[in-house]
Amino acid sequence: VVLIKHAFIPAILSAGVDTVWIDFDTFIFRDPTDDIVQARDNPFRVLPQRERIRYGSFLFENATEMCAVSKICDARQHWHFNISSDFDEDPASATPSDGEVEMLVTEHWDARCLNNGLFYVKATHRPLFLFVLFVRQLYVNPYTDNQNLFDSFLAHSTIDTAAPQSRPILNYALFDIERTFACA
Repeated sequence: VVLIKHAFIPAILSAGVDTVWIDFDTFIFRDPTDDIVQARDNPFRVLPQRERIRYGSFLFENATEMCAVSKICDARQHWHFNISSDFDEDPASATPSDGEVEMLVTEHWDARCLNNGLFYVKATHRPLFLFVLFVRQLYVNPYTDNQNLFDSFLAHSTIDTAAPQSRPILNYALFDIERTFACA
């Protein structure tokens, strides 16, 4: 089921249609179009942050956040980590400007990991390539958790061995889950 959910995204993106995915268990109180456009055009913060702190397979913005979230505060137990991809070195796959958002995603309300039950994707070659790779990786790694892999593909809060090094690292922003897009 999870593979099929994502299999439609590349077809829609290749048709040049920006896409919003909303899981079937989502309840919409009002038309979200204006809020999605606002979040895309005026993001609070464009991610990912390239320089991070890594502890095991988890990524943190800095040592203070790692200590607050995990209660692991010993600097000897983490290392600096630079998020990069050899895909981004290809001039044909140029990264958009810093302020341009290619995806909008939600975090879980009680955790930093991404929830892929609601997201927006801009129809350009980089997100298309990312979703083709993502579907392939779900297919060849059937026991990989799709949300952890989704998070890892965007280099948000975790690293997954199923996420290939050669992938576009998309510019993305978070939907405001406290005021506009409630998320479990």
